[in-house]
Amino acid sequence: MQAQTPTKPRLDRVVRQTVHAVLIGTLAVVAGCTSREIGLPYSVVPEQVSTIVSGDTLLFRSGRRVELFGANAPSLDSPQGRESQAALAEMLANVKSVFVDYRLPNAEGGQVGIVYTDDGRDLGFMMICKGQARWVEASAAQEQQYKKCQTQARKNRLGIWVNRP
Repeated sequence: MQAQTPTKPRLDRVVRQTVHAVLIGTLAVVAGCTSREIGLPYSVVPEQVSTIVSGDTLLFRSGRRVELFGANAPSLDSPQGRESQAALAEMLANVKSVFVDYRLPNAEGGQVGIVYTDDGRDLGFMMICKGQARWVEASAAQEQQYKKCQTQARKNRLGIWVNRP
């Protein structure tokens, strides 16, 4: 009788899908394919960042402009706005491409999306966790992890919460 080899722990469905999307999306960018050609959901689109407009807005080489889902960074005319923009730039420093799950347009008619780095991190969530953006409850009320992260950043007085109770 042969000894059974232990099975690898199963990744949960969301993690598997994210990893799959990132790997396939990376191949798509390298190969020049679109998400439709390689079987990704229509809403997930590989993009390359051309400009970091602010701490919550990116401009892509495709010409699309997107606001980070669930996050609202300070305006650029404030010192905190520049700090937030710099924090987003730092997060994207070694990222070759991102993957965007476009959502409904915002109130002004602009594009909003969950933007994932090439290693699967949600940029809006990361900005909130680092205290560089506020959680937008109206657009992301179901995203309780965003709320928890903001509460922790505020408690630790990170980023925009430095001088606030």
